[in-house]
Amino acid sequence: MIKVSYVEEIDRSWQVSLHHSHIYDEINFIVSGRGKYIVKDKEYEVNAGDVFLFLQNTVHRLVWVDSAEKMKIIKVHFVSSDLINSRDMDLYLLLVEPFYQSGADVKIPAHTPEADVLLDLAKSMLRIKAQYGNDNTAVAYLLSSCLAELRNFYDVKRNCGLNLIDLKNYDSIFSAVCYINEHYLEDISLDLLADIANMSKNSFIYHFKQYFGVTPYNYVLVKRIGKAVSLLRESKDSITKIAFSCGFNSTAAFNRQFLKITGFSPSQMIKNYRVINTAEDVTT
Repeated sequence: MIKVSYVEEIDRSWQVSLHHSHIYDEINFIVSGRGKYIVKDKEYEVNAGDVFLFLQNTVHRLVWVDSAEKMKIIKVHFVSSDLINSRDMDLYLLLVEPFYQSGADVKIPAHTPEADVLLDLAKSMLRIKAQYGNDNTAVAYLLSSCLAELRNFYDVKRNCGLNLIDLKNYDSIFSAVCYINEHYLEDISLDLLADIANMSKNSFIYHFKQYFGVTPYNYVLVKRIGKAVSLLRESKDSITKIAFSCGFNSTAAFNRQFLKITGFSPSQMIKNYRVINTAEDVTT
């Protein structure tokens, strides 16, 4: 479940917070005040308007808060499975994967177009969560928008501020994507996809990655893992049966890719979902 909270941090000059990490991704939107994070072994000063993304299992801590003003933060915690029932699930996985591949810390400074949009989205998520409680539909949509802004900032920074994407081949690539979306559980060859896009294989891979941030192979993987997560949550089939029904040739390959994309093993995903359901049953 996506967790959205409003937190006030006080002066920590007398207190050392412990290094910690989470099994979920976390976005911090700094509403007011300023302070310092240590992420892994690197120190970052954060100010009102800044946005910081902490990926799963990233060791971090807040080491200082300016005593002149309370540091107010909107925190959003989430995992990939939070958007499984959203139409934006594939987009979510595609947007987050580059951050894991690069291993880079992601801080968006205040007064940039992306940071301004992100702060408005965070405030909207907070209002919706307060009004509708555990209904994640609208919050999931806004979260996907947040991830799109994060990815846009990441790409612009990586490309030294230049927009290098050429849209003239988009329709051709989109035809191949539509085919993948309908047939991703089947064997799909690169030759076939390139033919659909009317391109050479090398050109197809290049433009596909330019538009979607991943290779065609990884896009298919994301689709298959998304389907697998749904089956793990909704059916009682064995992990092996689900692996083969989602286009994998072995359970070992399925387990490896599932962990890489979602951050959980299939058995952990089942266990976590049952824990959440049990907790909801107890509270209702």
